[in-house]
Amino acid sequence: MNVAVELFEFFNSPYRVFARSRINEELRSGVDIDELARSFSIHRLVIVSDGICLLDPLTGQLEQWGVSFERWRARFLLTPRPPEIWGPAEQVINETGLRVLSATGEGLLNLARIATKLDVGDQFEAAQFTPVQQAERVRPYPRRLELGMLRQAVVPKEELDEIMLLLRRYLRPRTFAWLTACAVFPKVQPQLTRHIGAEVHVESPTGYRPLFSERGFLSLQCLPWFRVGFIPDWMRLALVRRMPSELRDQVVRALHNVLERQPPPAQIAAI
Repeated sequence: MNVAVELFEFFNSPYRVFARSRINEELRSGVDIDELARSFSIHRLVIVSDGICLLDPLTGQLEQWGVSFERWRARFLLTPRPPEIWGPAEQVINETGLRVLSATGEGLLNLARIATKLDVGDQFEAAQFTPVQQAERVRPYPRRLELGMLRQAVVPKEELDEIMLLLRRYLRPRTFAWLTACAVFPKVQPQLTRHIGAEVHVESPTGYRPLFSERGFLSLQCLPWFRVGFIPDWMRLALVRRMPSELRDQVVRALHNVLERQPPPAQIAAI
């Protein structure tokens, strides 16, 4: 079955969004959420975000402009935040009518079920917000990874060793290798993560396989660095030092190919 999708992106806040489709040239320059709601209210709204940008930092409630979401009868938030750490923010968002789902395969299945059975939406919504039912990953997410992972100060060796141990326990070996490869570039972007995962291969019992896997990609997106788009230097250095030596040339080639296709603006000097 074909599904029509209009893709928009936003920076910091969905108060203003930008169309990705070349069909909507007028919307590529940006449109306010209220205008978008008037134009697409009969559609289903799916926001992919951790949802923090939807809340007022002082009150913890939905931003005033968030009232525009009410124009959509079917509205959802797909969050990369692991269900194990869901709390008041997710509860507040869910209570506004934005049904909170985890950005996992199971979350997408739940999205499809709810979107096609809105007449029993309340029953689905009540079951939806139970983090245990959302957890698709076999390995539980370590809450410790939410504490101090974005600080800039150098971390003591003992603490760093603990963090690496938690990461190795949470991620499968191939996904941990993927994480080390992603740490080479200063910024973390979903497109670049996928590109590195597809271009860099590791040996397996059945031959060489790409680092990419759907489960691994979703596990990486749960990590705090991937949710905010950067890895502090102390963490990058620690991860790169743990990168399997056979991956280094592949990672450099993968990044080189990306930079060749997307050269820097003319006013920026490339080194």
